[in-house]
Amino acid sequence: MRVNGRKIVLFLFLLSAVLLVKGERAGVAAENCTKEGCHSQYLKQKNVHAPVRGRNCERCHGGDDHPYPLIKKKEEVCGICHKMVTKKHGHPPVKDGDCISCHEPHASPNDKLLKKAGNDLCFECHDTAMFKNKVVHPPVSDGCLSCHAPHDSDYKKLLLEDGKKLCYTCHDKKDSEKNVHPPVQDDCVSCHNPHSTKAKFLLINEGNELCIGCHEKAAYLGKKHIHPPVQEDCKNCHVPHSGKFSKLLKSGNVCIDCHGTMIEGKVIHPPVGDKDCLSCHTPHTSDETKLKKAALPKLCFECHDSKAFTKKYIHKPVMAECNLCHYAHSGGFDKLLFDKNEKLCERCHKDLVVKTKTYKNGHPPVRDGQCKVCHDPHSSDFVKVLNDMPVFLCNNCHDLGDAKKAKSVHSPVEEGSCAACHGVHGGDAKKFLLKQFPETNYVIYRPQLFELCFDCHSSDLAKYEKTVTATEFRNGDKNLHFVHVNKDKGRNCKICHDPHMSVQEKLIKPSYIGFGRWNIPITFEKTFTGGGCIVGCHKPYYYDRIKPVKNN
Repeated sequence: MRVNGRKIVLFLFLLSAVLLVKGERAGVAAENCTKEGCHSQYLKQKNVHAPVRGRNCERCHGGDDHPYPLIKKKEEVCGICHKMVTKKHGHPPVKDGDCISCHEPHASPNDKLLKKAGNDLCFECHDTAMFKNKVVHPPVSDGCLSCHAPHDSDYKKLLLEDGKKLCYTCHDKKDSEKNVHPPVQDDCVSCHNPHSTKAKFLLINEGNELCIGCHEKAAYLGKKHIHPPVQEDCKNCHVPHSGKFSKLLKSGNVCIDCHGTMIEGKVIHPPVGDKDCLSCHTPHTSDETKLKKAALPKLCFECHDSKAFTKKYIHKPVMAECNLCHYAHSGGFDKLLFDKNEKLCERCHKDLVVKTKTYKNGHPPVRDGQCKVCHDPHSSDFVKVLNDMPVFLCNNCHDLGDAKKAKSVHSPVEEGSCAACHGVHGGDAKKFLLKQFPETNYVIYRPQLFELCFDCHSSDLAKYEKTVTATEFRNGDKNLHFVHVNKDKGRNCKICHDPHMSVQEKLIKPSYIGFGRWNIPITFEKTFTGGGCIVGCHKPYYYDRIKPVKNN
């Protein structure tokens, strides 16, 4: 037992001596590492790694022979003291344990033992070109660490905060209004370069080229006519981030901001009054002039019933464009017309209007500028875009008779050609007659006095005392028209005939006022070869073309 005790005491003594010598050697070694002539330069730097400053080289190095190796693998040794990547995204050099790609392991003139100061270190790996454009983000100049974490982060690109939250640490919030631009909701870098760019506001592209990165170019710039603000800059009408109004428009009706004078008229087109410009126009581009959604008059028919404008006879301006007569937005006259009715029609029908003003007798609707009394301004099923068949149209104002009760109708009236005898707009003669016709009941017969009638009827009917061809109003060959008309006190045609229609055959009037106020009755009976007349001015007479009648 005593021998063994001595051996144990001896062993412990020797072990203590060995440990004491080894410790002394380590302290001396650390002290010797930084002595003058070896690694003393490290202690002269501004920033010295703590183990070096404390002469604790064995914190990282070990072994008995110089150069002393690291006590762990290069990519692991820093982890003895420093926490490595613990967040979602790590800087590649950190993840790889390659700390010395950025840091000096012993000493450095730069903070954090960095190999180079500030951004110069980052540019050792990252291309400087993307940071040296015309417009540079101030934090880039201040230092990358203004926005990025150097080692690890929970956010992409090693950002200090997630997306726009990082931007809002310096910039006012851009998503506070009712309507927010989708890229603003997502991430500012959809439109802005975070480092540098050639465009203002760090935009990734100039002007509208930025917008068409998301918005289809053809829909905004691809057609024949382009809205000037669209060609210049989308921001003429839209705010880029968020706004109070839909489509990120600058105001409730951004159109009026530029085109306000279009709604200053007394009469306003309902879509304009409702500030619904897009009813008729596209805001960006169109193949139609004035950025119309469709060609005229098709566009107008989107609201106005086309049936009123597409009848058999169409007013030429309607076939062309409605805006030949109407303002599209506002105007000073009813129906948005360019001018008063009579003045408006005169724009195209000036020669006619000037001529009517020279007439001694003007048709009242024409004289009063009420063209619409007779004409539809758009379209009609009747010639000259009349409001009705001429016979019915004229009968609205003039008592031509009852066509339903008439047994005979004058051919021009039946054919709806009042203009065959009358100037429809006016004339120098009474009743606007186109050619000469007696005004009195009795005249000295001269063919030229009956020029109006003889324009259609042969003048021979009153020329010959005897005839079997010139007229059917004869007793045998005795020309009864000659008897009535061809003399010094010849009868006017209208004593016996109504110029329009009659309840008797051959347009014979049922009565006429011949003397004073006496309404002289006329009763005419027609037979197959002749007829008879009972009239207040003479006894009854009868005639027959085949078997002449002897009247007492």
